[in-house]
Amino acid sequence: MAIPIEIEDSSELAKWGMQIEKIIEDCVFCCKPTRTWHIKTNNPCCEDCASKHTVSELKNWRDTTQ
Repeated sequence: MAIPIEIEDSSELAKWGMQIEKIIEDCVFCCKPTRTWHIKTNNPCCEDCASKHTVSELKNWRDTTQ
């Protein structure tokens, strides 16, 4: 099943003084710059990779801290 992704909410970012145009991170699979995320695991994921991978392939960012 494809990974559900969404674009970061610009109104939420504005509360923190951030501009959506500047928020671009690398996709966790292909490293291509993207503005789309899998919100539940807090992983940047481009549209191409979201269609090819599953949520179970994503790491929860909380699990990667040491």
